[in-house]
Amino acid sequence: MAFTTKDFKIACHYRAMSVAIVTASRPNFKATVVTEHSAAFPLDDQDECYVTLVVPTHSATLQAIKTSQFFALNYLRRSQLWMAEATYKLLKAKDKIQWFTRHNIPYLPSANAAVFCSYYRELNLGLNTLVIGHALDARLGNKPTAPLVNHHQDYRSVGGKRVPVTHPRRRRNPRLTE
Repeated sequence: MAFTTKDFKIACHYRAMSVAIVTASRPNFKATVVTEHSAAFPLDDQDECYVTLVVPTHSATLQAIKTSQFFALNYLRRSQLWMAEATYKLLKAKDKIQWFTRHNIPYLPSANAAVFCSYYRELNLGLNTLVIGHALDARLGNKPTAPLVNHHQDYRSVGGKRVPVTHPRRRRNPRLTE
């Protein structure tokens, strides 16, 4: 059976991805819902941290990120489904969302977490653009709850038992000197 882009899209819809709202400002505030994002975890506390996100190439949000050189990823709680829908559909309800500012970047203090980034690089992928951001700061929400996720083209919640994970020992970054 030959590979098709339709098969690829269907396969990707089986990944559960946390729903986030990416925000940027200067001169105008912009926000959009993203489900395609990731983080590069450093091996050592002194290593740099990066995030990636995928936004439409010709979107006002991408232009705002490039203009301001800063953005935030706000990881939503399950109870914030209405915020995702209001932002995604550009409904009047988005005016009811209370935004705060940190480092001149709008963010949601009620989200599970917000990661503040500087624009680092981009990779044009045709209709979409992969944006790489250098993480500058992170703010954790008070009492994080189950995240809002996108799975099989639908918003869902996460539940079930915790599965413990053992992480390998961290090593010292050889690029750093004392």
